[in-house]
Amino acid sequence: MELPTPEALRQFSSVLTARLPEDSGANDAYLTRAASVEGPLVARMTGRKIGFPKMPGHKVEEWLEPIAVNVIALRIERSVILGLKAKTRQATVEGARLSSFSAGPYSESYQPMAAEFSGHVLDPDRAIHDLLWELCTEEKRGWWRAYWGGYNVPAGAAQSVPWALPGRVRQGY
Repeated sequence: MELPTPEALRQFSSVLTARLPEDSGANDAYLTRAASVEGPLVARMTGRKIGFPKMPGHKVEEWLEPIAVNVIALRIERSVILGLKAKTRQATVEGARLSSFSAGPYSESYQPMAAEFSGHVLDPDRAIHDLLWELCTEEKRGWWRAYWGGYNVPAGAAQSVPWALPGRVRQGY
C-alpha cells in the first residue's frame, strides 16, 4: 500500500478538511510529510507494508486499506488539533483517562498515565488502538502479547555454513 494522499486523508477526516483545506499547497505538503511519518510508525506497530515497498512486513489487503488510511488520518488529526501545545495535549489525554465520575458531591478520578500504557494498548486513544489492533497481523499480535506479558517471542533460524575454504579440495575423514 502506498502512503495515503492528502485527498484520501481529507476523505476520512472532516477535521483535516476544515483545518487544512485543499486551497493551500502548504497544507498538502504538511499532510504529505505527516503521512510519511505516521505511515511507517503504523507499519511497525501492525506488521504491514505501508508507504515503502521494500519495508518488511505483510501486504495490506484491499479490504484493510480504508482502516490503514483511517488510522493515519486519526493520528494526524490528533496532532493537528492539539498542535504542539503540551498542556492541551495532556488535558485531552487526561480527559480520555477518566475512570470514575460522581454527581452528588462532585468527584472525578483518573487513571495514571503509567496505568494507561501498562494497560496493553497500542495508542492511548482507545478508538485508534482498536483500529491498529484490527490492522495487526497475527504475528504482530503475538509479538505485542509477548511484549506486554514480559516474555520473548519464540524464534529460530537455521543457516548453512560452508566450512571448506573456497578453491581448496576438502580432505575427508
